[in-house]
Amino acid sequence: MEQEQNIIKDSNAPTLTKKPRKRNLLLKVLGGAVLAIFLYLILIFWLNGCPWGTYSIMHGYLFYLLLFFLLVQIAITIIRRKAINKLDKIFLLVNIILIVFLYFSSYKYCIWD
Repeated sequence: MEQEQNIIKDSNAPTLTKKPRKRNLLLKVLGGAVLAIFLYLILIFWLNGCPWGTYSIMHGYLFYLLLFFLLVQIAITIIRRKAINKLDKIFLLVNIILIVFLYFSSYKYCIWD
């Protein structure tokens, strides 16, 4: 009888009382959305130089909306510091680099005399 109880205790079967591991889905969605929009804007710069209206987009409401999403992503990262995985950190770092790159490249390519 004791052997059967030990076998049951030693098994690696999951217990029903464990809660499922929380995933940072909001961070992944925010990071992926901001990254996709930034990559789209970079593609516009590479293909067309500076099409009409891109300067107003980068220094208008869309840029501030993307900046807001980035700040929310940074805030969530700071709040949930221990639960952040490597993918979320990579998203955050790439998004910060892209926002700086796009801001200054829009000045370089979209300022006319």
